[in-house]
Amino acid sequence: MGSIQFPTRPYGLKTEGARLDRLNLVEEDWIASLTEFARHVGDADPSWQVPLFDPLDGGDRAEVLFVLEAPGPQAVMTGFVSRDNPDASAKNMFELHEEAGLRRDRSILWNIVPYYLGDGKKIDHPKKCDLLLGLAYLKEVLELLPQLRTVVLVGLEAQKVESELISPGLQICKTNHPSNLFINRNPRNRRTLDSARQAGARTGKV
Repeated sequence: MGSIQFPTRPYGLKTEGARLDRLNLVEEDWIASLTEFARHVGDADPSWQVPLFDPLDGGDRAEVLFVLEAPGPQAVMTGFVSRDNPDASAKNMFELHEEAGLRRDRSILWNIVPYYLGDGKKIDHPKKCDLLLGLAYLKEVLELLPQLRTVVLVGLEAQKVESELISPGLQICKTNHPSNLFINRNPRNRRTLDSARQAGARTGKV
């Protein structure tokens, strides 16, 4: 990954050119197993839209896994679960990780529900069956991350599976979803998000 240019500001996947450049990396050695896995999930149901892991993240070398709730429309558009997506939550995620000093090549993002739950107009809340299925897939993701040390559950839906992830040697942290609605509601809310990302940063800084 040494020659790759990492975005220095949010919205790095805003252009078609950037998305194509990212797509050209999905078979590289550090991300290939996760790309294959995400495509396998998408093949399970032709109606599912399953974005890929971002190859600019740590891939199978990641020590910190951030588990969000479900892909949004911009993740479907870009094709990646990424802090570089052109939406407000991804922007907040990008900035919070930068502020925490969390090395990108030591972390990776995924969703407890790996497929899009929207219809183009609104996004449904995950049902119990979505969470149970997503949990099974998440456990497969954990097996693909041999250096994993910390899982950060981002948002209430992801946090519902916390008890199923407890494992010796694996740190579980919880934080709120980084939406503008949450961050702008109260100045203290940003500090709440910072604390969980700092926990991840202690794992993934060095």
